[in-house]
Order: sequence, then structure tokens, then C-alpha cells
Amino acid sequence: GALKYGGLGGLAALAAPSALVLGGTEGVPKSELSPLRRIYGVADGELSIEAGSISADSVALMILAR
Repeated sequence: GALKYGGLGGLAALAAPSALVLGGTEGVPKSELSPLRRIYGVADGELSIEAGSISADSVALMILAR
């Protein structure tokens, strides 16, 4: 239900300015992710948007790299 109030980008923007990796966005309209990019830019947050899915191994490596 929360996605109807701003879509995927609006919901994910609630995490700003924490580092965020968002995967599986292929097919999500660019207009839906634009607010997320803007908010992260203003908040000086670290944002990575990946079109494809992110493997569990990749997630583990990202966590360990922090």
C-alpha cells in the first residue's frame, strides 16, 4: 500500500541519507526513480541503482566492505 504514495522512489527515499543499493529496477519508469535521485543528491547520500538483481554474494561483499 505504501508504494501508491510516491512509488518505489518515494518509499526508498525515506532511507536518505543512509547508503542505499537498490537492485532489480529494470522496467521501473525513470520518472519514478527521479525523486529518489534528487533527494539523495540534496541529502548528500550514497545511492546506487542497479537494473538487474543483486546476488546474495554481492550483498555480503557490500556489507563487509563498509
